[in-house]
Amino acid sequence: MENTGKNGNVQSVERALFLLKIIARMEKPVSVAILSEMSGLNRTTVWRLLNTMEDSGFVERDDLSRGYALGYNATSLCLNLMQQYAPLMRISRPFLKKLSKEVNEDILLAVPRFSGTLTIDQIYSSHGIHVKSYLNQISHVHSSSTGKMLLSYLDEQELDLLLNQPLSKVTSRTIVDPDVIRGQLAQIRADGYSYILGENNDGENGICTPILKNGFPAAFINVCGPESRLTLDRMLSLVPMLKECGRQIGQQLSQY
Repeated sequence: MENTGKNGNVQSVERALFLLKIIARMEKPVSVAILSEMSGLNRTTVWRLLNTMEDSGFVERDDLSRGYALGYNATSLCLNLMQQYAPLMRISRPFLKKLSKEVNEDILLAVPRFSGTLTIDQIYSSHGIHVKSYLNQISHVHSSSTGKMLLSYLDEQELDLLLNQPLSKVTSRTIVDPDVIRGQLAQIRADGYSYILGENNDGENGICTPILKNGFPAAFINVCGPESRLTLDRMLSLVPMLKECGRQIGQQLSQY
């Protein structure tokens, strides 16, 4: 019988998915030794999981370096997912590039997912210091500006489902009290924007406005940057530009 981890999850599946996430972030094939070190799993366990995933086509071994990279089936899943958003990305790109030049901060385009938001595009500013890459990553609903904007559009039943579970303390400033978050959502609905101050990544702030289609967010525009540069006052000064950018993209989407 398979060992189960927290929340009744199958431990071997959790470990295999964790290894896949590590491999996906690497720019070149990664060795068993490095995977063992980064995952905290012993080499025998890593080797066994990699063999299973290789047989299933989710990883492949590079004969030259003897390291592992994503296999065809893993990349195929990623491509299928991203193809769903190809029209949105094509329509949004020109507007986001224009916004990036105007605000000179990193711009993220994110979409709603089942328990968070997925970043599907990221445009970097001309500054030497940037936020980390969020591309193809899921952000928590309770600690990200895009997630909080998504929450503000959900009904009470959906909110209960997402907030009445343990919320992770991503940074020391992450708010994990559901009642406090619900209070924030009322203000977000009234303002039409959401912002965070170091809640999702230490030393990083962000502000978000939605791209609406038929009254519900089809996507989110997120401006983010180091807190030393992207202060609360500066973020609030950008709101009119973000809202106008979202309105223009939404108008184009409605014709698609």
